[in-house]
Amino acid sequence: MYEDARLRSHISSPVVMITVKQTRTIRFTDGGPIQTTTILRQVVDESAAPKPVRGNGCKFASLGCDVVQVTKDHEKKRPIKHLTVTNDCCRSLLREYLTLNSQFNDQINKFNYLKASTNRMAIRGGPNYIWRINNWSKCFKNARENKTTLIYSDPFYSSTHEYRMQAVLAPFGQGRTFGHYASIYVQLLEGDFDAMLKWPYRAPVTFTFWDQDEDFSQRKNLTVRVTPNTVPMNAPFLMRPTNGANPPFGCDKFVLIDYLSSSTYVIGDALFIEIAIDMETEMLS
Repeated sequence: MYEDARLRSHISSPVVMITVKQTRTIRFTDGGPIQTTTILRQVVDESAAPKPVRGNGCKFASLGCDVVQVTKDHEKKRPIKHLTVTNDCCRSLLREYLTLNSQFNDQINKFNYLKASTNRMAIRGGPNYIWRINNWSKCFKNARENKTTLIYSDPFYSSTHEYRMQAVLAPFGQGRTFGHYASIYVQLLEGDFDAMLKWPYRAPVTFTFWDQDEDFSQRKNLTVRVTPNTVPMNAPFLMRPTNGANPPFGCDKFVLIDYLSSSTYVIGDALFIEIAIDMETEMLS
């Protein structure tokens, strides 16, 4: 009985006591023949007791289930506990997602601002923006067929902490110039620094259609300069934008349509237009 008590002291779960036969050999001391007898002992049948589940334990442990000794029917006994920890985990994940999504949107806004800022960096000592237009043959075809008549550049700044704008090209012309000249414009956009700028907008804009001839001495860039006229009737184009963007202004007769298929102006189905903003003239005005 002492041995049974010692065994039970090491088993935390309920045990089942069963009777089993055990044979022992006993030798008599009088020198007679060896005789055997059968005795009965009570031993612990550990296989009949419920055992903790080995290995990973409760599959809700990573979500917050704090049960250490997990039995086979653990999940059936604690459905409310498991639903609660699962719900808490989902709510925590949702809060984390909303936080990360907000941070992601902030980073996207910062990236777009930096992208626009780099576009207005000096290319040849001035605040110029170089606009590369890819897939030109498709753009020209869509404009000729009156499907997509305008192409818009990415937004850019005229200079550091200055006017935000974008270029607009009509590959096949606009109105009376349709089919004869390509038209080029800029339009003022709402920017981060509008409150500190001078209005109406006065800075002259120079558009240059780049010749891509490999021989620099043979290049014949086409250039036109537009100086804003600040008369009252032009206020919708030049005053501070209040609804996202002002109507575009610029030059209806930028280049003849024939130049847009020239082998030196369009190479690799791409062309380049430079937009230069004369901020020095604007500051003196």
